[in-house]
Amino acid sequence: MLMIPPTKKELLQIFEGLTLVTLKPMIQFFAGKDVFKRISTKEKLVSFFADFLMSFNKERLDLFLAQQPLWLKEAIYRGTFEIFVNYAELEKKYGVHLTKEKSYSYFGEPDSLDVAKEPGLSLFVVLRSGFCWMHEIFRRIFFQYLDKPEGYVYTGEEKEPTTFWSNESFILENGSLLVRVCEEVYTENSDKTVVEWLKKGLKKETIRKMRSLSGQPEFPIGGTLGLDPIELFFRWYVPFRKELKFQENDMLAMVQQLFYLFFPVQGKQNLVSLKMGSFFEFLVLAEHLSLRRINDGDLPLSIPQCRFLFSEVFTECAQNGGWYSVERLYRSLFLQGYRFSFADPYIEQYALHKVAQGVVIEGDKIIESNYTGSICVWGPQAHRLLYLPLFKGYWYLLALLGLVEIVEEIPEPSLITGQTNTRKVCSVYDGLSMVRVTKLGQYCLGLLQSYQIPDRGSYEVLADKDLLLITFRGTSLERKLFLSQIAEPLGNERYRVTEASFVRGCKNFKDVEKRITTFKRLIDPEPSERWQRFFKGLRDRAALLSRSETAMVFDVSGQIETAYLLLQNKKLRHLCYLAEDNHIVVLFRNRQKFLQIAESEGFFTGLSE
Repeated sequence: MLMIPPTKKELLQIFEGLTLVTLKPMIQFFAGKDVFKRISTKEKLVSFFADFLMSFNKERLDLFLAQQPLWLKEAIYRGTFEIFVNYAELEKKYGVHLTKEKSYSYFGEPDSLDVAKEPGLSLFVVLRSGFCWMHEIFRRIFFQYLDKPEGYVYTGEEKEPTTFWSNESFILENGSLLVRVCEEVYTENSDKTVVEWLKKGLKKETIRKMRSLSGQPEFPIGGTLGLDPIELFFRWYVPFRKELKFQENDMLAMVQQLFYLFFPVQGKQNLVSLKMGSFFEFLVLAEHLSLRRINDGDLPLSIPQCRFLFSEVFTECAQNGGWYSVERLYRSLFLQGYRFSFADPYIEQYALHKVAQGVVIEGDKIIESNYTGSICVWGPQAHRLLYLPLFKGYWYLLALLGLVEIVEEIPEPSLITGQTNTRKVCSVYDGLSMVRVTKLGQYCLGLLQSYQIPDRGSYEVLADKDLLLITFRGTSLERKLFLSQIAEPLGNERYRVTEASFVRGCKNFKDVEKRITTFKRLIDPEPSERWQRFFKGLRDRAALLSRSETAMVFDVSGQIETAYLLLQNKKLRHLCYLAEDNHIVVLFRNRQKFLQIAESEGFFTGLSE
């Protein structure tokens, strides 16, 4: 939430909801003890306090803070812009004691500040792990007048990176391949729901197959953390696939539609986006977190405001151009009062959590888990557990569509897990370091009037009429990938096809037929007689072993004479087969009849039903 100054009505409502025990030290801190001699009723105290705070301006606040001890000035400053204050650090730095004596929680930590000794502490509430937080109403008052901290304003990086990852060319030239394989996987697994796809994603084997068919490049660092662009795109594409209306090769239309379906203009949300609500954020961008069901709390069904906020940030970055450090940009936005979350503080504190021993939030500062072995999101740990991963996840989505270029770095592992205190990254999105909006991104936002789609290139492909050889020249990625599936290279331009190479990777007869169809679409729509004979041979081979039957096998070694006695029964001869090494084979469909006749001859098996 942006730090908007409170109105007098808001102040009255908040203070009227507090008890006198809570309210009095707050009033004493700002107006002194003498005020209680003049005003005795709560109603008048609330009205006086609201008027007093509304009268603040920068000059009065500066004068007021100049009279406070250094530790309190620093606490107020940090609390205003960072919400959470490490009071244990302030105690050590200034040699003060801020918590009540003999007031400890179940976790062995102080559970309240010594407000009686220092009324200024009434602006804060103890959290855990040596932290306290400032009431939002006071943050909103101080925010207007305090000097802004370093990093509050951020306009981008002066130095450009030497290398970066970009999907701009790929998505426009070859994105149709990615969409096609996504459709194939979705259709082949039609029994799965959208929610199941969002929850579980894709298996590694499926991703490898989709990469071989689409050519989608991997993320350099994200891939080592478990983030794959194919899986991320698939989980993003599936919920909106029915709403996307574009021609197969018109990837520019697909990019624009998918972007605005997910990041709709404020006030123009479509039903599909509303139906998704914030579940995409939870199931995909925050899948490292768990949700505990609680009373009066669940994920909001509406589109989270952080999507609209991110859209504004993306537009501003596109207007300014240049590279941005993601974490510096995030910090600037947070200091200004913006918050990237799809849940309210109540859900973050009591429902959203991460199962871990602890999380390192800065340097050697660690937030430890509670008695359940998990860490709630709300607190100074929210940056590492939720806000930053969500912010970075949005940038990764845009990178998939070629709307931004990204730079990745190996992240510092900050999550402490297991009994051995192993360090891991909090999220698969932690590796994102820098971003820059592309020309395609500027065009989609309407900042550029036109956009030159990259030349798709040219190609020449020829299937020899007499030999199983293919000549390929050019830049068609789809044909190059297909040839790598079905053939063996004989140089830069020649490929040899064999029965083994053509069916490589096929799992069933349907896969073979699909490859033959693809051959006619990409290589030769009217194959020669030699290729037709080749395809017939493939079908015959595939059909030969396409069906199998279950059978029972009896080893009669050492009992040949007894076995011959059994097989003398004419009724059994057509129900079984003699196999090598003295085995009798009975097809499973004949098992019941075979066993019944065998038992009637005195060969008891105990297998008949």
